[in-house]
Amino acid sequence: YDPCLLITSTDNPEIGIIGMQTDDTLILGDTKFLAREQAEIDRAGFSTKPAQILNPTGPLTFNGCTITMDGESLYMSQKGQGARIELVDIASKDYKQAYMEQRARGAYLATICQPEAAFDLSVAAQHQDPTAEEIKALNARLQWQMDNLERGLRYVPVDLQSAKVYVFVDGSFANNKDLSSQIGFVLVIGTESEGVAEFTLTGNIIHTSSTKCKRVTRAVLASELYAMVAGVDMLIALSSTINMIT
Repeated sequence: YDPCLLITSTDNPEIGIIGMQTDDTLILGDTKFLAREQAEIDRAGFSTKPAQILNPTGPLTFNGCTITMDGESLYMSQKGQGARIELVDIASKDYKQAYMEQRARGAYLATICQPEAAFDLSVAAQHQDPTAEEIKALNARLQWQMDNLERGLRYVPVDLQSAKVYVFVDGSFANNKDLSSQIGFVLVIGTESEGVAEFTLTGNIIHTSSTKCKRVTRAVLASELYAMVAGVDMLIALSSTINMIT
């Protein structure tokens, strides 16, 4: 897991933003940049697949996801990994291996386009010798993913001049089997409209995390603070990137 984001400098006439995830590349650029990119690839002698271009009639794939245009929004869903998910049979002699494999498949989908499943799969990863109850809990989440293969993330247009980056944090105090705490956060870029007693946030999820807290916490507030620190650290990094883009 080694994501990388590259942005052309102001000294270059071409416009280009490149996101790389292992051996997958996603490019946002003008025609001059794309032509220069291909010329440099040919000059270096790299072997690459033909570039796919996203348009209203044709999707493209990136990092195991299918990205499609739906009006003014983009929709990202899993490409085919979900079809390989199976429930774990506790009666099988290889149930421990199956538990590890199926949890990993579910976690992969959670990472790329189903963040609502991240908590359960992160907790499941902590069980090296799963009990019947823990297998039941994992199977419940896997069944949800099997029933919602088309569920993914939708990205809507955002006015960057008025947009803000929001961080939502939470912590579950001593909820894990070893009495450690689970902490998580969600980062969203979007705009808000205020009402009388409430506000509506319209935006896009840009990062999520649900992990076991590495530090021992002895209070609910401490768990919340560690989650806040993790979320704010990521917020600072992403804010710097957004400032570079804009």
